[in-house]
Amino acid sequence: MSVSPPFVREGDKPFFQFLLTNSTKFDWTGTGHFTLNDSATKEAVDGWFFNSLGNQYFTIDPLKKDYIRFPLEIPFNFNKKAQWKFCANSIKDTLCSQGLLRILPWPYENEESSLAQSAELPIVRKKINGVSVEDLVIVQSGGSLSVEVEIVRNQYTKQFELKENLPAGISIDPESLLVKGDRNNILFEGKKLKKDELENAHDFILKIDFNTAQIIRLSYQMRAIFPGTYHVPPTELHVTNSTTLITRSPVGLLTIE
Repeated sequence: MSVSPPFVREGDKPFFQFLLTNSTKFDWTGTGHFTLNDSATKEAVDGWFFNSLGNQYFTIDPLKKDYIRFPLEIPFNFNKKAQWKFCANSIKDTLCSQGLLRILPWPYENEESSLAQSAELPIVRKKINGVSVEDLVIVQSGGSLSVEVEIVRNQYTKQFELKENLPAGISIDPESLLVKGDRNNILFEGKKLKKDELENAHDFILKIDFNTAQIIRLSYQMRAIFPGTYHVPPTELHVTNSTTLITRSPVGLLTIE
């Protein structure tokens, strides 16, 4: 059984982990072999992903189960799918599983964490568990994460699209999603979304009318699932029905232990 995020971004450092179950009355000893290939060319890319621990010994006690972990570092300029394969080899048998890892680009590598503020543009602040995303956020696997985004209008009075980019390694609770105005009036509720719309999604988009509020607050809950260190992408404001960026929140890092 593999436990890995459905997607990652360039520069993320996920752990691929596999659950090994020993249902016998004897020790199960062997080696775990983990490899990565370019899904298009089939060429080995273990070096690109710093897969230096691709071969590991394991011993599982009788009637017990345990994980075997492989740390990776997702390279830049490899924003496509990689094919992975894991085999648990022992004297008696070989068990294998394989799959595809979707890799998304990280376009902020050479940019400042946050953009310069302007009186003509909204100000976008983002916190996780009460901490600014510019600070490293650390949480245990299985722990909850409360996300709060505050958008202050300044002189900006137009409609816009809010694009919320999600970090890898988490799951989101769609029903927890809530958008409120400065009078605590509800502008949008996540229960209007279908759960499968955000399952394994890396972003979602909401249309916001700034004429109705001076301050808009977006909040939702996530759960830390997959161990590793992941980029926390920004909340972006775009011109309605356009990819033109107005402004964004800072970016940061999330570590799931």
